[in-house]
Amino acid sequence: IDMKSIAEELRKLYEGNLEQKKEIQNKQEGKCNLLFVVLKNRNDDDLRKTVINSGIVDSIFLIFDTRDLSSITIPYVDVIQQLTAHCTDEVKLLLYSKKPYPYLLRLLNLSDNEVLEQTINSIINVLLAGSRTTPSSSLHPHFDQMSTYGGIEKLYSLFKRTDVNQKVKGKTAICIGKLFNKAEIPHSMRTDIISYLKTLINDSDNFIKINSRIALTDLAQNSVNKSEIEKGEFRIPQ
Repeated sequence: IDMKSIAEELRKLYEGNLEQKKEIQNKQEGKCNLLFVVLKNRNDDDLRKTVINSGIVDSIFLIFDTRDLSSITIPYVDVIQQLTAHCTDEVKLLLYSKKPYPYLLRLLNLSDNEVLEQTINSIINVLLAGSRTTPSSSLHPHFDQMSTYGGIEKLYSLFKRTDVNQKVKGKTAICIGKLFNKAEIPHSMRTDIISYLKTLINDSDNFIKINSRIALTDLAQNSVNKSEIEKGEFRIPQ
């Protein structure tokens, strides 16, 4: 696959009349679908590094940043999500070096649950890589980067929405828990987030089950969080 030509195709300006725009979008979605098929379930770090370094990610982030949200469809988001899955933390941190959060956070305003879930999957995978590779005594190592773009508020707004599915809601709560890590969650969202994380500890989705338990265990290092967690005689399963 010629990665450079895909990057160029994705960099094409989205302009012209409706028909011309549709043609640009169809071509770009086709390239994204091709990348998705090549990456899906494939444990190949070198391939992912090549994609990240080829300019493809920069082109997709430019689309996320500048296009009308209604024209940002699942194929574009799938590529980014696949670059954070089935790979080592080194690959995820290479993607993190592209400063993905502002672009991904903008997508949280969309209403399509499939797009929202793949966006949250991308965010959570990069966050987990950060916490595994950078020891932290308090806040998550990406907390400041996320805060710069109003990320905590944007994630909390998504969590509070009534039109999102349970997977999106659960993973968003885990993201917020991970970001505060071992620090006190502000009063305004503490009860909401902690009580929801407590409902996830036996979730049928193994990823949600494990990561909600880890998030609660880390949050419990702070005494204010701990007393919120322990309400109702609650104990975090080991």
